[in-house]
Amino acid sequence: MKILIFEWLLGGGQYLDQSSCNQEPGMRTQGGQMLRALEQDFSAIGFEVIITLESGSNYTSQPGTRCVPIYPHDSLPDELRQLAGETDFLLLVAPETDGKLLRCTQWLRDFQPKFLSPQPEVVELCSDKSETCRFLEQHSIPTPEGILIEPNGRNIDHYPSELAALLPGVLKPNCGAGGEATFFLEDRDALLQILEEQADHLARPMRLETWVTGIPASTSLICGPTGCEVLPSTRQVFRGQPLGAYAGNQADLSNDQQDRARHLAGRVADSLPPTCGYLGIDMILGATAEKDVVVEINPRLTSSYGLLRSLTPGNLAETMLSRAMK
Repeated sequence: MKILIFEWLLGGGQYLDQSSCNQEPGMRTQGGQMLRALEQDFSAIGFEVIITLESGSNYTSQPGTRCVPIYPHDSLPDELRQLAGETDFLLLVAPETDGKLLRCTQWLRDFQPKFLSPQPEVVELCSDKSETCRFLEQHSIPTPEGILIEPNGRNIDHYPSELAALLPGVLKPNCGAGGEATFFLEDRDALLQILEEQADHLARPMRLETWVTGIPASTSLICGPTGCEVLPSTRQVFRGQPLGAYAGNQADLSNDQQDRARHLAGRVADSLPPTCGYLGIDMILGATAEKDVVVEINPRLTSSYGLLRSLTPGNLAETMLSRAMK
């Protein structure tokens, strides 16, 4: 069997736009690590793996992988559609930033039965952080209080009382990924300063949500027609305090924290429309279970995949395949 694995940051996506996530070294490194892990896992279960690579890439693929070069003048959607027609399965990995992942799923909508990653409807919902929180609240799943900030803060004067209630808080792109352009704000003055200093980053809708004290954690799911398998939960690590650059995950949650994280992720899975593939649920575990909140849903493979491979018996690619085919 054949699988097409498309990873946006290395597979030609940068030719379609010049957004900051395309050029951010940390995100490109993570993209390469995830692509390599997927190559290894699918090759190990007998798949012929096909990937696209931007021309001039220094990424070294696994032996046996078919690499299709993508050049600046190529039509990436057409190239992917042609390759999709030759394969049995598709797995799409792209940041939600500015709708990148959603565009990929829409290009290949005609090949949805082959998807081993979430469908367009789920990607569209989860790519919008404010809509995700509204959806979860409708299903009685706790999320941080927040509001949508217009590009460059054009509407902040309309919400004086809301801002006061939400600060200290976190400002982040409403459609973003990987901790890009995410800021901890003590007060309104800090918000105004960030809006002035980071004008290029903030020329798009942002979400301001209140700071929730607790342990940042992540729980991943592998979904399919019969439901989702909940993988081990991990603690997210940041380089700064209280919030800095994302530095990875650690498997050091207590048994109680593991149970709470898995329970909350299970509730999220039950609320979502039917989908398949890998989902990452980011959450904050509070002092008690009643204070746990879901922060966002990543409708794609996350950088936790590498750690989860070592924590989970068997091959996660095989789990994706078996879930999708049940």
